[in-house]
Amino acid sequence: MSTNDAEWDAWCAEFDQAQADIQTVFFQRYVFLTLNQMLDRTGSAIKFNTVVQSYLTGTYVASLSTGIRRECDGDRRSASLYRCLEKLSKGPEMADRARFDAVVDAKTEGSSATRAGVKRTFDIFAVSPQSPDLDVDKIARDMADLRDAAEAVIAYTNKVVAHRDAVAADTPAWAELDMGLNQVGRVLKRYFQLRHPGMVLGNLCPDLPPGWEEPFRHVWCPTDLHPVRAWDLDEYVHPGPGAGSSE
Repeated sequence: MSTNDAEWDAWCAEFDQAQADIQTVFFQRYVFLTLNQMLDRTGSAIKFNTVVQSYLTGTYVASLSTGIRRECDGDRRSASLYRCLEKLSKGPEMADRARFDAVVDAKTEGSSATRAGVKRTFDIFAVSPQSPDLDVDKIARDMADLRDAAEAVIAYTNKVVAHRDAVAADTPAWAELDMGLNQVGRVLKRYFQLRHPGMVLGNLCPDLPPGWEEPFRHVWCPTDLHPVRAWDLDEYVHPGPGAGSSE
């Protein structure tokens, strides 16, 4: 195996990790939006209150902002989408047109014209049509777009969620959270075509099985159940699966 082969295999493994993580964050957004749809329509009927709303919102914002920061992290120790792009920009020879074409020939069924059409997809990443090399300037622009779209979210996560700075960052607006995640998704979809020649990544949120929301259509809490007392929780340790009640 050549050095380029080893580097490409390592890059693919990190990209796959980033893809799985990003799709998880899109899943979390989908569930949160669906829960809010339910609450908007039934909030008064179920006596929805600020305790539940604060918990759901706080948990969601922390999860989403951390996920966005994680994938825009440029730290050398991280395996993020941003780092994947950075590695491509520093070693573009590991993903040249020759490698791309070889994968198409090996995995794409159909006529030579079909394969030729798939091979032209490399032009998205190339210096120019028919060029054998990746355009590192395009990669640099995608890296900058990632950081720019997520700038407010990254600052908030670093100063408020992951740490507690004396001077806290402003809480990002809902639109800033969504735009940051949307840009992460757009970049992921683009480079998915380099990682998997001839394939296109569809919905970033995985399709959920029909009826996943069924528990919300029924009463969760029996009338004879009372929340655990707050003073019992200071030293609480979850008993783990199969250990009886999860209260």
